[in-house]
This record gives sequence, C-alpha cells and structure tokens, in this order.
Amino acid sequence: MNIKHLIFALFTAATLSSLVSCDESTPQPTPETCVSCENETIVDSLFEYEMVVQKHVYDREGEFTKYILVRLDSEGNYEVTPNTFLVPCPELTNEYKVEGLEVIITGYRKSCTGLLTDPETRPAYGSKLELVSIIKK
Repeated sequence: MNIKHLIFALFTAATLSSLVSCDESTPQPTPETCVSCENETIVDSLFEYEMVVQKHVYDREGEFTKYILVRLDSEGNYEVTPNTFLVPCPELTNEYKVEGLEVIITGYRKSCTGLLTDPETRPAYGSKLELVSIIKK
C-alpha cells in the first residue's frame, strides 16, 4: 500500500511540474513567426523573380509590421496574379527591410494564403513564400 502511495505522489509531482514549468529555450510566438497551414504544398516555383519590398501594417497603431514582397508591372502598379503579394518565410533580414527596395528572389510559393487579411474577405491576399535566396537589384 505504501508503494502505491509513493508512486501516486511521484506521478502527481511530475505531472504538476510539467504543467507549470517553462522552457526558456522555446521561442514564444510573435507576429514574425512563419505560419504553417494544414496540408501545405508548393504551388509555384519562382526563379530570379523581380519583386519590391513593401511594409504591411497589421493594425492601426502600427504595432505589428511585416515586410512583404510585391510584384509591380512596368508602370508601377500591382500585377494581378497569385504571386503579387508574398509573405517571406523566413522573415526578411534588416538589410532588406527597406520599403521600395527592388530585389530578385528565388523561392517557392506555398498553398498557405490569406496571410495579410481575413481569409473570409480575400482568400488569396498574401501567399506564403519559402524564401531560398534574395539579392538587391
């Protein structure tokens, strides 16, 4: 009977310890974290694709800002294609967080879309880009 109580006490202590412990090496989620979608697949390969860096603000206070890649036509207007608004993953480094910077990228557009707005409103606005390389134009 004493062994059962001892096992129960150890089990309870271990369970409570795992519930309240915090592993500080685990990164906390932030707006900059790459998003993964269920059954995510590659839908397009982009090789040496010309894009422009643009700042996208998530809220009115400017608290959550993400730098995205947009495709412009020769007149400086947004192209209307699935590759127009791309959310790079990993996030752009500070060197490339310059609004209006022209870049050449290589990467994969993923099936994960609607990353810049409510997917119910515009389901294709903001596709995930698995960024392989980026250089300044």
